[in-house]
Amino acid sequence: MNFRHIHKTRKRAAQKTLAVFGLIILLFGFVVLFPKAAPQIILEVGRPVSWINKFVRDQAGAFYLFVSGRRALVREVVTLRALTSRIELELALLKGLENDNRELYRVYNWEPEGGIIAAVSTRPPYSPYDTFVIDAGRRDGVISGDFVLVGDHLIIGEISEVFSNFSKVKAFSSPGEKIKVLLAGANVLTTAVGAGGGSFTVKLAQGVEVLVGERVILPIMPLAVFGFVEHIEKNETDPFQVVYFTAPINFSELRFVKIIRPPDVPKMAVD
Repeated sequence: MNFRHIHKTRKRAAQKTLAVFGLIILLFGFVVLFPKAAPQIILEVGRPVSWINKFVRDQAGAFYLFVSGRRALVREVVTLRALTSRIELELALLKGLENDNRELYRVYNWEPEGGIIAAVSTRPPYSPYDTFVIDAGRRDGVISGDFVLVGDHLIIGEISEVFSNFSKVKAFSSPGEKIKVLLAGANVLTTAVGAGGGSFTVKLAQGVEVLVGERVILPIMPLAVFGFVEHIEKNETDPFQVVYFTAPINFSELRFVKIIRPPDVPKMAVD
């Protein structure tokens, strides 16, 4: 049984070899007998093979582009879904904060939507450092001590002098100025000293944990942003650390500000 199977296999192999050998001899004879026509005929015979080869390569390339493009699209969809979820979460948080703010506005008797909008007439470096002039004065209802904001929630200073049709603003960051602030993350009440240019310094014990980027607010206006921690300076030989924070605004680029009355709470004494 096995001998017959082996014999048949060998016979088929021999037949295939003879067929290939015969085809080669046939082609060789054709080239010898028809030397001029042979190249053209071979070219025409091989043209479909070349076309099929090109077609296969093109389709393979198109398939690769389709697969890679689909993968990129899937990655983009996943990224967009993650971003959408994050935005939805942030919107939900903002909505909650907005409701809390309304309640605090009522408690503190503060209406940020009101106030007086004024244009900045002169600003640093054309006015003394950390002071500037606005085009609203006594006739507009401005009084000394009013708070000055950028937008609704960034407080930068207060009215220092009032005239008929203009007023002078002194930034809380004026060099040497002191003001009570609250480091929101550490929940520490301390005194900040103005360093000029919207910058402040705070001196705290080394054991107080403060993080870069932490929000700084005014205790008398907890809804307003006052600044963000930018740098923390520590020295192993010094029991204190120096915290530097700045207001997120460039005074030289100010164009408009809002003037409001301070909330009905007493100002805290500074050290």
